[in-house]
Amino acid sequence: MNRRKFLSILTIAALIVTMVVPALGASGDGEGSAEWPANINISESTLETSSYQLGDVKEFSIGYYPANMTGAVIEADRHIEITGPEEVTSFQFSEDKGNTWQPIDKFEGNIKITTTTEHKVRAAFHEEGEYTIRLWMTDDGGVVVKESVKNIYVSEEGIYVRPNAPAELKETENKLVFQWQYNANKTVKYNFYIDGEKVNTEAISEKMYDASAYADRFTPGTHYVSVTSVLVKNNTLLEKVESAPITMEYKVEETTTNPEITTTDETTTTEESTTNSETTTEDLTTNRETTTEESVTNPETTTVGEDTTDSETTTAVEPTTQGETTTKVPSTATAKPTTKAPASGKLKLAKGKIIKASKKAMAKKVKITFKKIKKAKFYEVQICRDKKFRKKNTIKKTVKKTNCTFKKLKAKKRYYVRVRAGAKVNGKKVFGKWSSKKRVQLKK
Repeated sequence: MNRRKFLSILTIAALIVTMVVPALGASGDGEGSAEWPANINISESTLETSSYQLGDVKEFSIGYYPANMTGAVIEADRHIEITGPEEVTSFQFSEDKGNTWQPIDKFEGNIKITTTTEHKVRAAFHEEGEYTIRLWMTDDGGVVVKESVKNIYVSEEGIYVRPNAPAELKETENKLVFQWQYNANKTVKYNFYIDGEKVNTEAISEKMYDASAYADRFTPGTHYVSVTSVLVKNNTLLEKVESAPITMEYKVEETTTNPEITTTDETTTTEESTTNSETTTEDLTTNRETTTEESVTNPETTTVGEDTTDSETTTAVEPTTQGETTTKVPSTATAKPTTKAPASGKLKLAKGKIIKASKKAMAKKVKITFKKIKKAKFYEVQICRDKKFRKKNTIKKTVKKTNCTFKKLKAKKRYYVRVRAGAKVNGKKVFGKWSSKKRVQLKK
């Protein structure tokens, strides 16, 4: 056997070992693995529709996609929920392309995946508004390992997935001209907000906005500039299908001004009549005929005993050539700006939004994570077995951070949670709107 042929055989043998051994090792004993090196997804294309009748059953697809094709058994516990302004009905799933449907309470449990797998889910929506569909996987300890979330808006105009929020909002080199990025596939336009109020009259097509026309709104202090994306479908702008905002803090420094105002006449006034704070009435009388114009126009000239070191809050009396007194109002340039606390009704807080409500492994704890709301000083969180949150059955917590945990809950019960932002203005509490309700089912 020649040397070249021998090397070829060795190379082929090495390739076989490289391909086969990892595959056998990954497949293990067939008992499965708690790891989930895969993707899961809720299909947007099957969710969206341009016409929908409230109460109709809407069918859509979900998928599980392993990250490798080595024959390994990928195993985890699966969960799904739909939360919104009203509980959905006809909530079912199918594992055989829609031939057989099962109640959604049988969906939760262990699943083993060896290849790409797709299932179907359906539900009926009875009230217009924003709903959240969440599909997630947990390991043996109840820790979330994969998650897919779609925020949809349901109405008689159709069902649409909310677009992503813009990214990288910043001011350009030109003052009050802002730009941002948007990389998603959806067709969108944009809305621009200053301190929570939309200022554009028509939707913005470019990823840039010139806000210089609203320069008077940027008074000294801290302001908030926000941009949202709005879905465009079939050349129609769907204002209700608006993304969450991206917000930047915009600080405006207070400009300093010279409180002293001088005129041409003042610059020609004699040194005695402009700088000497001890000039007497007799001296003014002596020079009255030669410095009449200067003494009248000069706000610094006073009678004996007047204090000129502080900015004046009362009117000053000055001598005139006729021996009478005239009242001179102090220059408004010396007035100091005052800040007035806003009335409690003027502060507007955004609607609360729950990001995640997850049960603990013990199934008697629920952790709520929610979105940070600008200008909020605290958050009020409620959990209740009654979706109408009647006071008798509601547990409430007030927290400053964006999460909290409810303990000692009852097993095998369904709970609803919601959150709203709060602040204090002039000693009074002000609240934003409650978030959409999110349902949590305790099993054990």
